[in-house]
Amino acid sequence: LKFTERGSVDLAIGWANGQTGAQAGEPRLRFTVTDTGIGIPERALSIIFKEFSQVDQTITRRYGGTGLGLAICKRLVNLMGGEIGVVSREGRGSEFWFEIPVQIAEQDSDAQAEGAPHMAAKKVATDTADLQEGEKLRILVVDDHEVNQRVLAAILSAFGHSAVVVGGGRAAVDAASEGGFDLILMDLEMPDLDGLGATRKIRELPGAAGRVPIIALTAHAFEDHYERCRQAGMDNVLTKPVNHEALHDLLQSYRVPAQ
Repeated sequence: LKFTERGSVDLAIGWANGQTGAQAGEPRLRFTVTDTGIGIPERALSIIFKEFSQVDQTITRRYGGTGLGLAICKRLVNLMGGEIGVVSREGRGSEFWFEIPVQIAEQDSDAQAEGAPHMAAKKVATDTADLQEGEKLRILVVDDHEVNQRVLAAILSAFGHSAVVVGGGRAAVDAASEGGFDLILMDLEMPDLDGLGATRKIRELPGAAGRVPIIALTAHAFEDHYERCRQAGMDNVLTKPVNHEALHDLLQSYRVPAQ
């Protein structure tokens, strides 16, 4: 929407490659978003699904960059066993698409829909039914990007944990001061108070609230960046887009719920 000043943005959903639901083999749904916006230069088509890619600095200043949004889309589609891509002409518009495998319901009814399982996807964590009683963690998620918030909350829920989401560093300090969190996932780049500053303030809190483990979330995988996180009082660092298996393994080491 932000790249389309006039014209239209259309969403279409259908079977991939002319399939129908009755055809043999693995049925795949194709989702297509077509706009009449500014389009994408051909040289940039190979990088726009990479994290924090900026197609053009002039465009970035006027519209904002693509940031992590498309990288997250690609990761989610891949986790569902699908594919994602784009066709675009600069000045004419773009067509983003993704295809995912689906299962055909044996019976079409309201009761079937209400009790239907989630779409089959790549297993990224231990089934929540396998978690022992008392192992559920209460995690504070700190990120000013709504898409990141939703993705992280969904991942944590799939892992069997509960998430409380706040959108900035100051809100994180306020929430942490109330206590009761087993872990904090802290984005570093936020407008009101960045993750480093928020961590320093949390470490000044009295008692257990000031000792809660804090994990940095950052797109910058440089050693000096890691050192800044350690100096601020953070316990570990995860790079964006977050690797689900790395996050799962990290959370396993903090399976001592808050009292």
